[in-house]
Amino acid sequence: MKGKPTRGQAPEPAAILPNPWVRGAAHYGEVEYWAWRRAGSLRVFYNHATIYVIANFVILLIDKSTPGPAWFYNVLLGWGLFLSLHALYTYCHGQSRIGSIERPKN
Repeated sequence: MKGKPTRGQAPEPAAILPNPWVRGAAHYGEVEYWAWRRAGSLRVFYNHATIYVIANFVILLIDKSTPGPAWFYNVLLGWGLFLSLHALYTYCHGQSRIGSIERPKN
């Protein structure tokens, strides 16, 4: 028999639309995930900057205690370039992403 299926034979999938509470919870989850990633990224950058300062101080002491031309500045500038790129990535990369997360409409 071709025609309309009778009750209980071939149900159509029901469309479940999220209510504002579900959208709000999903938004909160996305923002929390973004905040945890941002905090981790900042922690890694601060560790990098701390190691940069300590290591370059040690390299400065080694450079001043050895005879010959100063080579400390090459290391300082080279590593400083990568540290500045890391800072740009840390502080500028995630800024546009949080603006794309919309607030739920009540």
